[in-house]
Amino acid sequence: MTKRICISGIISLLLTAWAPETYAHPAHGIAIDKDNNVFFADVARTTIWRCSPDGKLTAHIPSTWTHTIRLQDDGTLYYERELDVDGVAPAELNRLDPDGHRRTVIRAERERKRFGGTGFIVLDDESVLFPYSDRGHDGKWRAFIGKRSKNGKTVVFAGSKTGRLFIDGPKQRATFRSITDMALGKNGEIYLLDRDRLRVITRDGRTRTIAANLLDQPPTDPPQKRGPPTTINRLYGLALGADGSFYIAYHSGRRVIRVSAGGDVETIYEVARPWAPVGVAVRRDKCVILETHDDLRKTGPRLRILEKGGPARTLVTVDRADR
Repeated sequence: MTKRICISGIISLLLTAWAPETYAHPAHGIAIDKDNNVFFADVARTTIWRCSPDGKLTAHIPSTWTHTIRLQDDGTLYYERELDVDGVAPAELNRLDPDGHRRTVIRAERERKRFGGTGFIVLDDESVLFPYSDRGHDGKWRAFIGKRSKNGKTVVFAGSKTGRLFIDGPKQRATFRSITDMALGKNGEIYLLDRDRLRVITRDGRTRTIAANLLDQPPTDPPQKRGPPTTINRLYGLALGADGSFYIAYHSGRRVIRVSAGGDVETIYEVARPWAPVGVAVRRDKCVILETHDDLRKTGPRLRILEKGGPARTLVTVDRADR
């Protein structure tokens, strides 16, 4: 008989037995609704939190291990959920409607080629784009974007198994290395973080690099010290500003980067150890930063507010008492 372990038990074991630097993938999901409520994911406490504008924290969706959330304009919340079944972690996609009705949109898939979970986006026709990794014809790992239709059919939306990495051009011939997050533009563009760069797939299906060399080589004080470079040193959350700029949470660099529509790069926020940005959301002139503590056993994530012309302030910190 195969022994099954509940996901909460696995989380508890990880946080108790592992050193903080071995905990590789904090959640970067964060969103703001029209009333300035902030929703954010917390894998260590298996919860999606809701924080009111005055800092009141409630467990919006408990008992959920999720990295990515997407909030639609009508208040619909999509979130991927990783499950533990027979020692593997298939991912499913769930939807919570404004009226509180919850349903599973994509049943748990064991193959990441059929639904990879982290970094997904939902299109207007309710099809889902998601990044996943596979080996190219040269044997090296590459990233691809899958597209799953509403009826469950899955195809390769972008990515090629041949050619050198980071090739721009038609999406079927473009090559990607490690896609950590994606965002949907107002006109249907697909923006994505690919290893050390910000790239876009335009509506006519062409891939273009907007900015490159966004990672420090190596980072001077990363929260995680050991592991592969794509885990230690990576870009996490991506958000779009109303003016066409892009906001990126650079976890290992302990800062938030803003990239203009023309590709100019600037640092707009930095924080010292033991905190590091992992997610970012933008509404009007307000930027909300999701940060994780270097020791996830000690305290939960926190939200920082950065408003135009003012200093950063802390909105809320998830304490152990909030578990």
